[in-house]
Amino acid sequence: MSSPTKPFRATTHAELIALSDQAAHRVMNSQGTRNGQGVGWLMMSTILVESWDIYAISFLLVFVKADFHPSALMLGLASSAVQLGGLLGAVFGGWLADRLGRRWVFITTMVLFIVLAPLQGFVTSMWQLVAIRFLLGFPLSSDLASGYAYIMEAMPRGTREVR
Repeated sequence: MSSPTKPFRATTHAELIALSDQAAHRVMNSQGTRNGQGVGWLMMSTILVESWDIYAISFLLVFVKADFHPSALMLGLASSAVQLGGLLGAVFGGWLADRLGRRWVFITTMVLFIVLAPLQGFVTSMWQLVAIRFLLGFPLSSDLASGYAYIMEAMPRGTREVR
C-alpha cells in the first residue's frame, strides 16, 4: 500500500523562486507533442490571416471610396481605426492573457475575429466601417500579444526558434 505524499510547501521566497525556475526549465526543455505542433501551426496561421485582414483594407479603399464617397479624413480613419483598436487590444490582451490564460484569450479572439471580419462587408455607412474596424483591432492585436508566447509553449524544443 502506498503512502500518500505530503505536498511540498516552500518556506521561503528563495525556495519558491527555485521551484518556479525548475518548473519553467522542465516545460521549456520538453520535446513537445503532436498536439503541441498542431497548436503552434494553428497559431501561426491565424496570425497570418489576421495580419492580412489588417492590411487588406488598403487594396479595398478604391471600392469603399466609390460606394460611400467619403472625405479623405474619413477614408483615413476607416483604414487606421484597426490600428487604434489594436493598440488598446495589445495592452489589454496581454493583461487578460496573464489573468485568464493564453488559451482562453486565443479562443475568444478567434470567435471575435470570425464575427467581426465578415461583418465589415455588410456596413451601410463609413461610421459603421470605422466602428467595426476599431472593434476588430482588439482581437487582432490581443491575439498577437498572447499568440507568440503560446506558440513557444506549444511547439517542441528545437523547433521553436526555427518556426
